[in-house]
Amino acid sequence: PAGSFSAESGSSSASACMSCPKGTFSVASSAACTKCPAGTFNNEQGSSSESSCLNCPAGQFSQVLGATSCSMCPAGTFSEGKRAACVSCPAGSFSTIPGAVSAETCRKCPACTFSSTTAASAENACLQCPLGTCSFPGQATKQSDCTLLCAPGTWSPTGLAPCTPCAAGTSN
Repeated sequence: PAGSFSAESGSSSASACMSCPKGTFSVASSAACTKCPAGTFNNEQGSSSESSCLNCPAGQFSQVLGATSCSMCPAGTFSEGKRAACVSCPAGSFSTIPGAVSAETCRKCPACTFSSTTAASAENACLQCPLGTCSFPGQATKQSDCTLLCAPGTWSPTGLAPCTPCAAGTSN
């Protein structure tokens, strides 16, 4: 019957049929069980269709075929569900939340820092820009993205280079 298999040819007894183990399923007349696809799991024995392979919930993943459970995404990553792997927070950001369910949990590195690390799990992955330079929050992924600050007597709309000299009779 569905949910079981028989590896014996010419079997004349239903007792030759064995239940498919957790993480698998079979349709009627199967000689083998089929493993649930990655991104899904099945924790019941004797399942009779692929629909018994349930999607991993948001914040979790399963990399292997035939999973019997899903694993929680580590901090620095997230999953919106039915994933074989978690998605990394991009460089220039970090997340301290394990089991995160969306990209919104990836927080931008603060101003005047940079980070080339993907899947960063703590703010300390955001490194300070060199003295006299700065960056916009979450936009610097390497040290060279840190831009010179405007010197006294110059200005720009952002306070970062390129800078324009202050007009005669003014200062900053």
